[in-house]
Amino acid sequence: MSDSSLIAPAAAMRGARLLHPSTLILLGANLLPLAGVLFWSWDAFVLLMLYWLETAVIGFWTIVRVATAPRGSLGASRQPTAARTTRRSRSRHSSSCTPACS
Repeated sequence: MSDSSLIAPAAAMRGARLLHPSTLILLGANLLPLAGVLFWSWDAFVLLMLYWLETAVIGFWTIVRVATAPRGSLGASRQPTAARTTRRSRSRHSSSCTPACS
């Protein structure tokens, strides 16, 4: 296989990734503050409010996604299992540490 046959698919993949909608939205969101400063005379307060609004939107959608996620998809159960409890109690008794350091 020649080097040129490996370069062409890689370049095509990069081009396809640049035209992906999420990439275009990300580029637009990052270019908006630059355009605001250069063309619309935005000051630091407007930029700060824009970033706070962006953080609030991201936080809101993160909370919505966590609230609507299936129960088992968020990781381990909150209730300790018998094996965890037994292991903790054994390690506490076999340790030479005093109760003040545990």
